[in-house]
Amino acid sequence: MSVAAMAWAWGVDVRPGLKLVLLALADHADNRGRCWPGIDGVALKTGMSTRQVKRCVSELSGNGLINISRRGGTGAGRNTSVYDLLMQSPIVTPSGLSDTMSPSGLSDTMSPSGLSDTMSPRGKVTFEGGLSDICDMCSKEEPSIEPSINKPPKPPKQKNAQVSRVAKKSAVVFELPTWVDSVLWAAYLDMRKLIRKPMTPYAKMLAVRKLQDLSQLGHDPGAVLRQSIEGSYQGLFGVRSNHEKNSGSNETASQRHQRIGAAMHKRTKSAFEG
Repeated sequence: MSVAAMAWAWGVDVRPGLKLVLLALADHADNRGRCWPGIDGVALKTGMSTRQVKRCVSELSGNGLINISRRGGTGAGRNTSVYDLLMQSPIVTPSGLSDTMSPSGLSDTMSPSGLSDTMSPRGKVTFEGGLSDICDMCSKEEPSIEPSINKPPKPPKQKNAQVSRVAKKSAVVFELPTWVDSVLWAAYLDMRKLIRKPMTPYAKMLAVRKLQDLSQLGHDPGAVLRQSIEGSYQGLFGVRSNHEKNSGSNETASQRHQRIGAAMHKRTKSAFEG
């Protein structure tokens, strides 16, 4: 990159598209203002299409700012265009006067270390550096200004919800009501242990509730317990009469449960309606 070429390109007063292509050529130019970049490379650097770059190069040549020629030879890369920046062309200084730039040095308003801090004819401050520095600045993303939202910490989740339910059930303190025969109740608990279905305090509480519901339907709690003990039933059911026992010998357990449940529902419904 030639500082003199970049300084001259910054001072040329042309439209933005032409200025960008001219700066890209100056970024490749040597001290004589000569360069030979490919159209694809200029398009990639400027962010323009190859058709737009060709149009701008042709317009710059027509304005007398660059000279286009072909490289000689038959080797690889020899059949490319050579661009000579006509840095003798007049540029407009901030004061409105015309000044020239020679390839061997800079103007009076330009220091070798960079570009002038003066204003261009359009009122824009010229940039001190090359086109690569401009691309680096453009590629940098602006920092996000979205406010950070401090979310409250989530409560720790229980690894196993079933453990909490079992803990609640095990915390139940069971007391046998006085209206339940303690001898039959102890025999019922022993039977449950023999069939490998021991009862927890929570299960005992549910069994007492079932006895209470059956008692309200007219079944004696002692008879219900005796029936489950004799039949080694896990649950508690309404007492069947002798006729039901004889006629229902072929009845399955599922059918018997459905029949008893339907009868209990019917009696409960009639009790509420009455």
